[in-house]
Amino acid sequence: MQQTPADVAFLKHTRLFSTDTGERFFGGRRYHIHIFGNLILANFRVPSGDYADLLKVTTLLTRSHVDLERAFRLMCFNVIASNRDDHTMTLCGEGKSPNRTHCLKLAEQSRINRQRAEEIF
Repeated sequence: MQQTPADVAFLKHTRLFSTDTGERFFGGRRYHIHIFGNLILANFRVPSGDYADLLKVTTLLTRSHVDLERAFRLMCFNVIASNRDDHTMTLCGEGKSPNRTHCLKLAEQSRINRQRAEEIF
């Protein structure tokens, strides 16, 4: 669906979304962003993504092991903090109580060195 300038103006006026245009500015440069759930067209009401999918998409889009580790670190943070705000995500099929074992198993599947994964966790 194409947004017209009037649509964007309406969204900004009504403040329906936390990001009006899907853009962020870093160091004076403009970057267009997407959240993972939108990339896979996930229904936020139903767990339909897995952190394994997120790590695969991160690898495919960035081709950077550093970015893969960043995504893994965020996943570990969410597990440790019991953060369940991302309603589309599960970890190794475990949505209710993922743990360290699940994280390290996914690290291995994602080709993150075991020692490095333990350091991150």
